[in-house]
Amino acid sequence: MKIRVEADGTVEIDVNGGDAQAAVKLIRQLQREVAPAARKDRPAELTPRQWEVFAILAEHPDGVHYGMVEEKLGLTAAAANSRCQYLAQLGYAVRVRSGVYKAVC
Repeated sequence: MKIRVEADGTVEIDVNGGDAQAAVKLIRQLQREVAPAARKDRPAELTPRQWEVFAILAEHPDGVHYGMVEEKLGLTAAAANSRCQYLAQLGYAVRVRSGVYKAVC
């Protein structure tokens, strides 16, 4: 098995003639231990729509009301609140108080 790590953090694993199960084990371990660090910059697991909301929350370190998300993205209040709540469920945001969320960076 050959493992190559690029400067941008991309990992390439070549299992040509190697143990595929060991490669899968390694990938799962990397996902558990290394992937959370990606949250600080741009969460890889988020969809583009989730990323838009996360970016707005990240601009306000003390938290921002979902009304700001609504205004900036042209969403309904319910949609903006729902997206903030979902980011909180995923662990990328926390609810500070009623309607106010901040990004977990």
